[in-house]
Amino acid sequence: MKTEEQFELSPVSKKDSKDLVYKSNVLVNGKYDITMVQARFLVFVSSLVNAYDENLFTYQIQTSTVLDYLGIDRANIKWLVGTLTKLQTSLVCLQDDNEAIEYATFLGWFRLDKKNDLLEFRFDASMKPHYLQLKNNFVTLEKNKYLDFTSMYTVKFYEYIKYNYQLFERYKNNGYREFEVDLEDFVKQFSSTFDHKKGVFEVPKSYKSYSDFRKKVLEVAQKELKEKNDIYFEFEEIKVNRAVKRLLITIKQNGEVIKKNFADKKRKELQSTTKHKQVAQEQIKRLMSRNKDKIKDPLKYEQKLFGMYLNNTLVYDKDLQEIIEQLDKKIFDSL
Repeated sequence: MKTEEQFELSPVSKKDSKDLVYKSNVLVNGKYDITMVQARFLVFVSSLVNAYDENLFTYQIQTSTVLDYLGIDRANIKWLVGTLTKLQTSLVCLQDDNEAIEYATFLGWFRLDKKNDLLEFRFDASMKPHYLQLKNNFVTLEKNKYLDFTSMYTVKFYEYIKYNYQLFERYKNNGYREFEVDLEDFVKQFSSTFDHKKGVFEVPKSYKSYSDFRKKVLEVAQKELKEKNDIYFEFEEIKVNRAVKRLLITIKQNGEVIKKNFADKKRKELQSTTKHKQVAQEQIKRLMSRNKDKIKDPLKYEQKLFGMYLNNTLVYDKDLQEIIEQLDKKIFDSL
């Protein structure tokens, strides 16, 4: 086992946290049993890792930064200690087949400096191939999605369908977008918990019946993904002698969420892009001039027009509308 001295100290801050997180295909498809908040902690600290590094570090960050991201009161240090301790003992099953059995842990070590508001931590050494030098064997995940989701089943399915959809986009093979799965294996992958007495991952009795799995896992994840994510999944039951034995999974793009994401990003761009603002100011100037004889309170009217600009409801003259459309196209192409 590596000692602490073998891990170089790497101070990091909130600005080092990236919006996208990269995880190996193997880790995404592994079995693990952690809480929603533990998953959020892992994705946040994963966002501090540079995937091009050759080695993992001992990372150092302000404890308050971590708590703020998790939405936890800064005074609740005991809770954070409990979470980190559990992550040191939480196992992830990376492989369990005829060839090999491989188990690992997420977190290898941590130190909480209460006096200086500092958290030092490092991933377990076994995590290195799952966060660094990934080449093509990785899944790209959005960090803030983990704040949106409320169920760990949604998180697991989010990672699963992102894995498959990225393979579809890479190889243009519909077999990654629509495919059949064995129900028994599927239930094990998404609802197994670790039995410490037996030392194995097992499906709890409450999830062994298909009706329970469908109600508590499948439909929960499907509903939340459809409400909050740009892709989601549909499923069809495949029966043998009236019993469901397989599922047909179809991954679909979510038009409503894509439109919403575009609108949200566009609104932010409108408020921060100088060119958009300049075009809007020109339009407001024109409207003020045209309606000067009808305006009772010029300042109030100008504020109203500016509010319409911020809400993306301001109507532009034809020449200005063409400029806005060109700017919007640049924003759309960046999505």
